[in-house]
Amino acid sequence: MKKKILFCFLIAALFTLLIPLQERINRLRVEENIVEVEVFEATTPTDVWGTLLLGGFRGIAVNIVWVRAMRLQWIEKEFFELVALYEIIQALQPRFPLVWSFSAWNMAYNIAALVDTPEEEWKWIQAGISDLKEGIKRNPRSFRLPLELGLIYLCPLGGELVRRPNALFHRRKLQEEGKDHLYSALYWFKKAAEIEEVEEGSIIAGKMVAHVFEKLAERAGRDSHPEKEASYLKKALERWKRNLEIDSADRVSQKHHQRLREKIQRK
Repeated sequence: MKKKILFCFLIAALFTLLIPLQERINRLRVEENIVEVEVFEATTPTDVWGTLLLGGFRGIAVNIVWVRAMRLQWIEKEFFELVALYEIIQALQPRFPLVWSFSAWNMAYNIAALVDTPEEEWKWIQAGISDLKEGIKRNPRSFRLPLELGLIYLCPLGGELVRRPNALFHRRKLQEEGKDHLYSALYWFKKAAEIEEVEEGSIIAGKMVAHVFEKLAERAGRDSHPEKEASYLKKALERWKRNLEIDSADRVSQKHHQRLREKIQRK
């Protein structure tokens, strides 16, 4: 705790000394017509704080804290301390999608796996979800953030890829909020696929959309709802086909499109 306070104090002192230099840089920018007078887009109190205090040196501050954060995450494994550092970076540079992704992963996967009770684990998963939703608002063109959010609903809540003994407990907590983990995952994967198709021309999220439709079909089959099962299988096939329209050389989509078409024909 003392190290954290000292670290924050040193950063504040450093950038207080840089304020006069930043003011001169801003004046020169305006005089030389390098940028408009309204240099920064400040949309929240934290943005205003970062702009007024650090100005153009925000990038330097982010780099300093980011290096420390990466060491904590990959070397020292100090996941709880990481929460504070990621909050600093988010305040200084909210339009940095990777920090929202890493922060949410740290809470929903790393910290959630370390706590003692299902209730605590659920709290940290919710914190990761909330973090990503805020990151999506601040970075509306990033397809990776809604993709990551869909993965939280599918993995620690759905028990895919990341096996969690309390996954059923988490799904029930989600149901208390009137939500379903598969429908929630599908919603965010669709959002990601829409952005990805326009911005990237790729199909990472599109594959997840098709995958969730198949998961919904499996569940409908187990619950003896053949009409729903057929409907979801059809939507999955349509999505695999759409993926091939975007990238005809994608072997995963080719394989699953062929497999699913044959499965539907056999029914």
